[in-house]
Amino acid sequence: MSQLHPLKVLNSSHLSEKASLAIQNANSYVFKVSSSADKLQVKKAIESLYKVEVEKVNIVNVKGKTKRTLKNKIRKKS
Repeated sequence: MSQLHPLKVLNSSHLSEKASLAIQNANSYVFKVSSSADKLQVKKAIESLYKVEVEKVNIVNVKGKTKRTLKNKIRKKS
């Protein structure tokens, strides 16, 4: 387990409707983190950057959507 700098562990905060509801209701925050970071590194990074005590960390790996190429079909008006 190599130690990463806290700014390299936390990429950005994630803002969405679901994340906003989590902030309001559950007092939890959503971050995009490095794929090589584990729970302990995320916990230490948040505690050092924001000066708060972290109770629990959940990590979810989300795969990206596949991109399709669309072929331009020329349609003639009949």
